[in-house]
Amino acid sequence: MVICLKNTQNCFYYRSVIRDIFMILFLFLFIPSFGEIYEDDFEDSSPGLVWTDAMGIHSIIDVTSESRLSGITHPCSGTKVIKVAEDGNTAGIHLTLAGGEGQDMTVEAWVFCEGNDGSVSHSGYQAIVARASYQGIENFIRLAWDPDHSESGDSGDGWVKLQAYNGATWDYFGIDYSQFGSQTQGYILNGTTWSSSWHKFKLVVGGNQVSAFIDDMETPQATGTMSITLRDGQGGFYVYTSGDYAGYFDNFSANVTIPPPTDFDVLIRNGEVYTDGNSSSQLTDIGINREMISEMGDLSGKSADVTIDASNLMVTPGFIDAHTHADSGGALSSYINQGVTTVVTGDCGSSPSVTNVGAYYNSLEGELGPNYIGLVGHNNLRSAVGLSGSTPTPTQMTAMKNYLDQALRDGAFGLSTGLIYASGYNSTTEEIIELAGVVASHKGVYASHMRSEGEFLLEAVDEAIQIGHEGGCNVQISHIKCAGPFAWGEASQVLAKVDAANAVGDQVRMDQYPYTASQTTLDVLLPSWALDNWSDAVTNHRVELEEDVRELIYDRGGAENVYIISGTYNHQYLSEVATSLGKDPEDVMINNIGPGGGSAIYFQMQEDDVQTFMAHSQLMLGSDSPTSDHPRGSSTFPRFWGHYVRDLGIFSKIEGVRKTSTLAAQQFRLLEQKRGILQVGYYADITIFGYNSIIDRADYDNPTLSPLGIKYVIVNGGVVVNNGVYQPAYSGKVLRLSNQTLVENWYVY
Repeated sequence: MVICLKNTQNCFYYRSVIRDIFMILFLFLFIPSFGEIYEDDFEDSSPGLVWTDAMGIHSIIDVTSESRLSGITHPCSGTKVIKVAEDGNTAGIHLTLAGGEGQDMTVEAWVFCEGNDGSVSHSGYQAIVARASYQGIENFIRLAWDPDHSESGDSGDGWVKLQAYNGATWDYFGIDYSQFGSQTQGYILNGTTWSSSWHKFKLVVGGNQVSAFIDDMETPQATGTMSITLRDGQGGFYVYTSGDYAGYFDNFSANVTIPPPTDFDVLIRNGEVYTDGNSSSQLTDIGINREMISEMGDLSGKSADVTIDASNLMVTPGFIDAHTHADSGGALSSYINQGVTTVVTGDCGSSPSVTNVGAYYNSLEGELGPNYIGLVGHNNLRSAVGLSGSTPTPTQMTAMKNYLDQALRDGAFGLSTGLIYASGYNSTTEEIIELAGVVASHKGVYASHMRSEGEFLLEAVDEAIQIGHEGGCNVQISHIKCAGPFAWGEASQVLAKVDAANAVGDQVRMDQYPYTASQTTLDVLLPSWALDNWSDAVTNHRVELEEDVRELIYDRGGAENVYIISGTYNHQYLSEVATSLGKDPEDVMINNIGPGGGSAIYFQMQEDDVQTFMAHSQLMLGSDSPTSDHPRGSSTFPRFWGHYVRDLGIFSKIEGVRKTSTLAAQQFRLLEQKRGILQVGYYADITIFGYNSIIDRADYDNPTLSPLGIKYVIVNGGVVVNNGVYQPAYSGKVLRLSNQTLVENWYVY
């Protein structure tokens, strides 16, 4: 046992002979009252817990001699309690729980807490802490409470939180805090009424499940799921107070039950395993330890903390969503529920940061459901240097290249353009080629939302290929489609251009969502030249403006195929709005909607073109989400597997794995980071689903309905979908571009 002290302003470390003398005396004096005492080896500099050897902060007292406890019934046998803190300090008693890996742990304390009746002068909070470490990384969980204090923005006294340490602060984890009546992260209880009495708090850690109990309640008040089984557990109790009295506790216990050691954290048995998009299936088991696949084969004699029976299920590398707008990170449950374990973000020329990418990526760590790949948005680069027109000055060009170079050094995987959006539509091909050269120096990817997917589709494809060829980098054509009557039937011509480029040594690939409708802003129905000066266009160039808007509406399939989903005319077709107003559709767009007027779903594609693109060997899936208005946001991957692979029989299972996992892994250089295939020594990003049951349920009327058939999803060894049920966890990582040699020889595409 060690007594700890942390002053509110400074932390003091004492290492002296006094400690040894004190510890010997303490053990001899107090073991009879408190049972077996363990030696503490809690590392210094642990978050909020600087365990030092301060003397004079604790004492064992007789309850009857403490006036502030007069008349209080002691909950435990005997009358001796330990006074652990006063005078604005932190103090604590800590027990080391030595034992094997994968142990269960219970940390429990009776604490005297002042309630709202104010019978005891108290200010501050207390907490029970569980600690675990693995791979040299410390992880902490705490059950914290303050019985007589409300936090800013909350009413009522008293709160209890179940929190995890995220590397910098104590934070919410694995609990839907909104269920507990507060929007403050981590709350279990808030605004509760407490009595001035002894209260029992218990924190139970078993495998990767964490449960919190309060008082004598037999069921946990909250549970959370950690991304990995806790190891090397330790429990502790600490108190902080800003007043002159923190509290007393007695009967502190930290009990450990060590089950027989297991071989794996997670064991997948009996699955139809596809290790990559080129190999036939095999009936094999997969053992996972920490974040990695540690063994494959017949593991029938092995044990695990979590065993998944994958009988009659497909086991594949986790799906990689090659095109998203999940730039802000977070749980991203709509992706996880589709089987996605990695998302590519920063697409269509838009990314959240271009001037301090490394710091932004760091801010996402510990807050991600799936893994996160970031691209640098071209439109944001232009904004960062004050560029909106067509030609950057030499100074602006140099600044953009420098920002891009640093972002790639910080881990971005490439550059994206959105050439139908401001101000990308003003850029020249030459500007983008120069930036692509920077991407090539890092072996990154150039991903493009092209200038046209309709009337000028073929010219736009030529430009994308030219940029990759002259810039020297791989090309990713975003959400490839033949949009509108001008482009219908041109899929084969597009693919001929792609094949010709790849035949001469370029690398051009594409992504697609498996739907015949797109979704974007209503601004795409307005010409870019008019958006630069809308008032002038309306006043002085009205005839030209009407002609261009009329053609853009036709290019998107006509007003009858433009379904508005936000803005003044929400949930109406543009043709319906025009009829109700007695106007032509172009007049509605100019006079009634205008720039920034909302978004729409455009029913502008034909199924034949969708399937022609999909069948190409260099096409992968990308959902172009999140969105709550288009079914692609919830169902891109299940629809592909259920409708196109199984029901239509267009692809074999191997081809399906290649399009949903391993092709994207090669394009974004994940193989060299040991991701994208199932192999010993690779990260355990795995999707397990029923081939006969996987299917989408969402449609345009109910776009957020969750799919069927996704049984288990594992991200970096953490089970985030368990038997079809999403369980909140943040086991995803920010992936960063590596300059290692590309892995090209493990199989030929």
